[in-house]
Amino acid sequence: MTNNPIAANPNIEPSTEPRGEPGAAPEQARSEPTNAARVHVSDETEAKHHQAARLRIRFITTRPAWPLYPGYRLRTSNLLRALCEIADVDATFVVPDDEHGEVCPPDLVPHSVQIVRVPRLSTIPALVRWARGKLPMPMTKVDWTAAAESTETLVGPDTCDLVFITPSTAWKAGSMARVPIIVDLDDLDDFKIEHRISDRSNYPSGLKGLAEQIIDRVDLRRWRHLYAEVKTTARCVVVCSATDIERLAVPHARALPNVYPVPAATEVIQARAKTTSPSALLVGDLTYRPNLEALAFLQESVMPIVWESRPDFELHVVGKNEFGDRSFDKRISVHGVVDSVTPFLEGTWMVVAPLRSGGGTRIKILEAFAHRIPVIATTVGCEGLAAVDGKDLLVADNPADFARAVLKVAENPSLIADLTNNAYQLFRSNYTFSALCSSVEQVVGFATTEVGNLSLRQ
Repeated sequence: MTNNPIAANPNIEPSTEPRGEPGAAPEQARSEPTNAARVHVSDETEAKHHQAARLRIRFITTRPAWPLYPGYRLRTSNLLRALCEIADVDATFVVPDDEHGEVCPPDLVPHSVQIVRVPRLSTIPALVRWARGKLPMPMTKVDWTAAAESTETLVGPDTCDLVFITPSTAWKAGSMARVPIIVDLDDLDDFKIEHRISDRSNYPSGLKGLAEQIIDRVDLRRWRHLYAEVKTTARCVVVCSATDIERLAVPHARALPNVYPVPAATEVIQARAKTTSPSALLVGDLTYRPNLEALAFLQESVMPIVWESRPDFELHVVGKNEFGDRSFDKRISVHGVVDSVTPFLEGTWMVVAPLRSGGGTRIKILEAFAHRIPVIATTVGCEGLAAVDGKDLLVADNPADFARAVLKVAENPSLIADLTNNAYQLFRSNYTFSALCSSVEQVVGFATTEVGNLSLRQ
């Protein structure tokens, strides 16, 4: 194998984009990515790499780390940033060929950055590929496996000491590595599906609902097969919470929880003044089924009860969606993708997380905790967090109880103060970047015990 795998790979082209010192903003804007992969190795980090025997990590992801919204991008960014604290990291972003824009935070400077573009399939070709193949539906909508040809030369022992893969959709792009592998599964998709198929009311009626049930039942088996392959091959398997570690039931599973940046003092939002109509905020990618189910739960079952007592109560929904011309009650405002969620946080009385299925830890809840905004969630919605019902947030699982919790927060300022103070302290103690860095260093140390006398820090 060549000593310069990037030069030997026709799908990866050198980039001339400027990159500054780690932790500093670049001197000028970076260029728009080309249709092929791109790479740049900064002179400073190259010199550092040769001067010290630091661990070399190849970071492979199918998620951009910039901008830091929605939550899965924030997780990607946090993991990459934490790894850069302890090792020389070459970051490879495998992204659909119809997505453009920056993939890495401007103040984050890995040893190198590559972009590998892969084709996105339309609905019918994706269904055909799913029917003929063995991969779950989310891994057939975009041809992630096509990236393996571009990444194979990047994951050998002469180019890296460790491969870190996130999330599970990136597995095929790095599974051929001939060095130890850490795989961040993030959510456990098989558990989410198992939870969903346990209740037929989670599916629409008619042929569409039947088709979704068939796909889910097939994908349940396929995700479990994929996870079995990951658990057998990877040196360490990472999830978001201790709860998901128990579900994996393997000794080499570890937790890297989601974390959220500590807001500046001026950004911490205090309890609402009673000068506006009461409102709740739901934030999430509404092309993601659990979030769509959560909105339906609010719209159809919870809000009608709330409106009986408070007809002026408003619900604001922020996040990517495919609603088109779909109409909502005039008291429900759907805002779509926004540049910043901060104005909505500033304007809301509470954040709601009524998820009915899902896994991991909830960044949207951590965001509310960090800004001192009260949270109402279902048991599933706050799963994986060390939050206590009645102390840090309110938990309710059926429509009547959830509506009562909403009204209780809206009408009780002292409760808001107690919940937000406790939640903020929980956030500062457990869910900040410094806590993640410590956990990442432990996970990398565990996975590289046989690599040799390499240093995790300079």
